[in-house]
Amino acid sequence: MKPPAPVLSLAVLMVTSGACSETSPTAPTAPGLAPTAVSRPPVSPAPTHTYTADVTLSGVVWERTETGSKPLQGASIYCDACGEYGHTTVTTDESGSYTFTGMWLLPFSAVPLHLEKDGYNDPPGLPPLKSPFAGKGAGWREVMISSTETQFDMDLIRRQ
Repeated sequence: MKPPAPVLSLAVLMVTSGACSETSPTAPTAPGLAPTAVSRPPVSPAPTHTYTADVTLSGVVWERTETGSKPLQGASIYCDACGEYGHTTVTTDESGSYTFTGMWLLPFSAVPLHLEKDGYNDPPGLPPLKSPFAGKGAGWREVMISSTETQFDMDLIRRQ
């Protein structure tokens, strides 16, 4: 019978002598000083979207003209957070009205909308976007959902 390999003998010697331990080694401390714990702020979970079925977002899309504004039928409005599954598009009716029912809401966050109709542009002076949609181009709007029924009207102008 062969004698065990030296490495195996060393491992057996370490286990039987208590050299192996399940606790992690600690750094030495100066005599009379206790180790200090590092205090870290608790990590809060990232906010998540919550679906709320009884929230509605509605409004009217208006065509700005030289003589005033009139309702604009057939405008397409995309809402990233609307509807049971999100990514919902509606079209304005003959009175320029639209309605989305149900929303995926993130606290203190604006809901992005995209408005478009062939032959029309955004009016000048729209506020800049603050969400990840900033700089995405024409048609984008943001609305804060302030209650279970939020009204948000939008304007377009006919291209010259």
